[in-house]
Amino acid sequence: MKVFGRGVFYILIGLGLLSLLAILTKSQLAIPWFIILPIILIAFLVASKQDNIDGGDSGGFPEQDSNYDSSGDEE
Repeated sequence: MKVFGRGVFYILIGLGLLSLLAILTKSQLAIPWFIILPIILIAFLVASKQDNIDGGDSGGFPEQDSNYDSSGDEE
């Protein structure tokens, strides 16, 4: 879920920058589908890579320390 939220955030930042560019140039920007779809995919790929760098998701379970076996006793 973190990747989805981060990807949407990156897309919103991109849309904001494009809107700012359109306002500054006082023009209307028309971006074709074959350009915008890869940009959206790239935004989610970057978000996914960022999540992997941050440690990823452990599935809701805490990381197990290698000094303990499954019963919780020290080896």
